[in-house]
Amino acid sequence: MLILVLFHLDVRQSLFNRTSGSAVLIQPSLYWHEGPSARNVTLTENIYLNCNEGLGQNKGIITVLPNPTQLIPVIDDIQIESSTFLFGIYSQGLLESNNANNVFINGNYIATNGSTPLISLCNCRNISANNNCVVNNQSKIDQYYTYDETHPCQMNLTRLIDLPPSAFNSSFPPPVLVTDSSIQKDMNSLLTKNQ
Repeated sequence: MLILVLFHLDVRQSLFNRTSGSAVLIQPSLYWHEGPSARNVTLTENIYLNCNEGLGQNKGIITVLPNPTQLIPVIDDIQIESSTFLFGIYSQGLLESNNANNVFINGNYIATNGSTPLISLCNCRNISANNNCVVNNQSKIDQYYTYDETHPCQMNLTRLIDLPPSAFNSSFPPPVLVTDSSIQKDMNSLLTKNQ
């Protein structure tokens, strides 16, 4: 798991494989003020295989979850782009976004067999997606995002949401593949299950 509390961070061409909790956890401590909140985070050209499947599971493979949750956005400018997400049997969601402002989800390949929404929102602003490919042959996703109802999350504090179904209906192959033969076997297995 990669825990982020930094400014101007660029994580690219990385492999996250079989994480117990979220592959990327952005969690500044606002109670103890142990670190700054994340700003200008770019997650691009990464591979996420079988992530968020264990005891540390959150609502998303990528989780933005300040401690404690606030009533206003405190984390700004996150880009999730050109990455390959292959959900495992127990993986939950692509993104859990609490208190985030300006989150952009673009050009990702997402393979899942579940019907739960890909994105969970709590007290966020300006979340948008564009040109993502979702492959799911075992069930249908009726809604791509949901509002978290856990206190202090409030639906009226989450606004400027641009996550239409058309943002998840592109068709293209995974933008990033693994070259390591042992991991490539797992990746091929997951791709085959979702085709």
